[in-house]
Amino acid sequence: KLEEATLHRERILTTMQSGVISVSAEGQITTVNHAAKTILGDVDIGQSLETLPAPISYVLKRTLREQKAVQGFETLITGRGKEQVPVAISSAPLPGAGGVDNSGAMVMVYDLTQLKRLERNVQRAHKLSSVGMLAAGMAHEIKNPLVSIKTLSQLLPHRFDDADFRATFAEVVPAEVDRIDAIVSRLLDFARPKPSRYGAHDVRTIVDKV
Repeated sequence: KLEEATLHRERILTTMQSGVISVSAEGQITTVNHAAKTILGDVDIGQSLETLPAPISYVLKRTLREQKAVQGFETLITGRGKEQVPVAISSAPLPGAGGVDNSGAMVMVYDLTQLKRLERNVQRAHKLSSVGMLAAGMAHEIKNPLVSIKTLSQLLPHRFDDADFRATFAEVVPAEVDRIDAIVSRLLDFARPKPSRYGAHDVRTIVDKV
């Protein structure tokens, strides 16, 4: 019965899509499934939890120390190919015999790569849909300065000798062209995907600006 229970547990761990790692109370890895090795690379039983990526190690040490579960901690970790992998980490303490003594902790690591890619595609589709709805408003905004430019251009041959008219023309037309250029530039900035840039920032300054 013990052998069958062990094999049953191993079959469950092997077929799970999420990475599962358990450690002893002393911080030694006692269980690691195939999915965890796929996400993280070389992880073996007997290693210290300090050899795990920092976010996973942090969650396990916190769980061991506080004896409290951590749910849905999202972060980036370095995967087996040295690339940054978005993951969600959840942990739980493992009670010992009789539910009294602490026998360690376990962590589950969910690879969010496909989910994040889907979220980006949905966000982009939503943004493009918003661009479509803005098109009518943009057309109206562009048409107004074009009317001014066209009207002044039609009058120019007949009133070229009028100094006041030339002054008005020189003032209005460049301003209206700049207005059209600004509208189109804002639309392009809205539609064009931008790469993420990370750095240290003052949150208060950003909130004030928004």
